[in-house]
Amino acid sequence: MDQSCDFHDTTSGISMMVHQADAPARLVGEFAIKAGLDTFELCVAVTGLVYNGSYYALVSQIIAVTILMIFTRFAWSGLDLAIEGRTAAQKDMNNYLESIHLWRTVKTFGGIDNEKNGFKKHSKRYVETFRHAQFTEIIISGISSLIADIGQLITMSGLEVQVKEGKLSMSGLYFGVQCSERIKLLTKSYISRLNNLGYQLRNAEKTVGLLNSQPSVKDSPGATALKTHKNKIEFHKVTFKYPQGPTVFRNLSFCWPCGKIIALVGETGSGKSTIGSLLQRLYDPQTGHITIDGQDIRNIKQSSLHEAIGEVPQNVELFPNSVMYNIRYANPSASDDDIYKVCQIAQIHEPITKLERGYQTIVTPNMFSGGEKQRIATARMLAKNAPIWILDEATSAIDNITELKIRQRLKPLMNARGRTTIIIAHRLSTIDCADIIMALRDGEVVEQGTHDELMKLRGHYYNLRSSVTSKLESGI
Repeated sequence: MDQSCDFHDTTSGISMMVHQADAPARLVGEFAIKAGLDTFELCVAVTGLVYNGSYYALVSQIIAVTILMIFTRFAWSGLDLAIEGRTAAQKDMNNYLESIHLWRTVKTFGGIDNEKNGFKKHSKRYVETFRHAQFTEIIISGISSLIADIGQLITMSGLEVQVKEGKLSMSGLYFGVQCSERIKLLTKSYISRLNNLGYQLRNAEKTVGLLNSQPSVKDSPGATALKTHKNKIEFHKVTFKYPQGPTVFRNLSFCWPCGKIIALVGETGSGKSTIGSLLQRLYDPQTGHITIDGQDIRNIKQSSLHEAIGEVPQNVELFPNSVMYNIRYANPSASDDDIYKVCQIAQIHEPITKLERGYQTIVTPNMFSGGEKQRIATARMLAKNAPIWILDEATSAIDNITELKIRQRLKPLMNARGRTTIIIAHRLSTIDCADIIMALRDGEVVEQGTHDELMKLRGHYYNLRSSVTSKLESGI
């Protein structure tokens, strides 16, 4: 959970790795105990052969065990390749299984037959690679047993020769046979466990890497709590690019005065949402710095920074818990009455009360529409009551009438007690209350000012407004 966004953007299968996080430690523990007991018993058996004078049997066993270990070492390298092929096939298989979660898209675009054919193709490949790995393992196990048995046969022949020469009694023969047999079984068991350990540890490499990885965004030594009093936000020559993505900003600089409502407008991909992500330190810029009231956010504790910012994100995610839990998550100390109040402002109180268990209803994936999720997220932000708000397309899925009601209730709160509110929007009707409008294009600030000032410039903002007006007039 401490990892930054770039880690989650580029790492898949985290849930599975977390569930398997204790597998290496558990396996090593089991191996250490069982291998320790086997080693002790092996030492007893070897000592018995030496004490009994069955030197020939001991030498034969040592040779057989050495050959067995050498063969197993090289043979399991071949098995590794088979396992890697099976892992790759399983990964492809899992990608196709994702289509089950996207069944609506598959069905509406008529892709059912295509997905079925793809599933059959990859399942066939997976079965083939699985059989190949299994067959390779059986061959290795069989040849290993054969080598051990041949070694045991040579040992028995040696013991027989010693008996005929009078160098070994019948009781010594029996004892030597038992010790040799035990050495063979213990050696095979030890090698099997060792290879199983290696196989499991190879599978656990990603888990270990996950546990050892360090977040790229972390608190600097001596980081302090954020002291907000004016909520003035500044970007100083910020350059930023996403992992495995293009550069978004080059030397971006701007200053937002305290207690204002700021609107960010521009085409898709111009960097509006990225400004919000950088302000919350979900990512760190490659160069430049960001300050709040003159404090570089890299020198502020992340927990303190996040406490000072409330957000309604583009994509709202809800926990599979009660509705009350989801809203109160932003402020665990909030009372029920506080939650009811913010839900009424966000126009979501009535829909929640209509649920079978009201606020105690457990959230399921398709319980709420996109607009209802946005209203829940708005209520959650209100419950936090932070000095800085970020509304990232906060009403994009809400109908016009409900949106107007929310805007009317939010407007007096947006700059109350010096609060700074950042509105990111494509629907320009949602920024009528903005004190400052900043127009972005290709990661650069091309215009900044009030609505009237920017309309007089007849520049980028004017063109955005005009395009919306012309579409409305033409009925598009």
